[in-house]
Amino acid sequence: MTTGLERIENELKLAGYKLEPIKENFESDDDYIQAIGTSVYEICKMFSEQGHSGMSAEIAIRMITKLLQGDILTPLTDNPEEWIKHFEGEEYYQSKRKFSCFSQDLKQYYDNEADENKEYELDENGEKTGWYHLKKDKVMHDLTHYEG
Repeated sequence: MTTGLERIENELKLAGYKLEPIKENFESDDDYIQAIGTSVYEICKMFSEQGHSGMSAEIAIRMITKLLQGDILTPLTDNPEEWIKHFEGEEYYQSKRKFSCFSQDLKQYYDNEADENKEYELDENGEKTGWYHLKKDKVMHDLTHYEG
């Protein structure tokens, strides 16, 4: 019987990754692609060494996925320290925690990446093409009050 880490190593090798040490400078696209496989293996190895149970692994994987995809774990707040002010003299802020979120008053915000704020172009079959424009009237969400 193989361990979980041996299974992961085998899957990566079957997918064509050699799991070699990562080169300091990439000489080709192949070096770059091989580095991805090696880095994924190293992350899986570290994760497996932490000794997660099934439940803690599931929770940790969900949290890691959210964080790596630029999502947040708790609601955005009206704390000015969480926002970057853009355009001097104009109230316009961008979240430091979730870069796709913007506010004009630090009371409400909208998310540029949320489907609710996108108008997709459709192909001749009515399917989304992947191209979109932001809606003029974006869906706003209230910011949680910060009790600093």
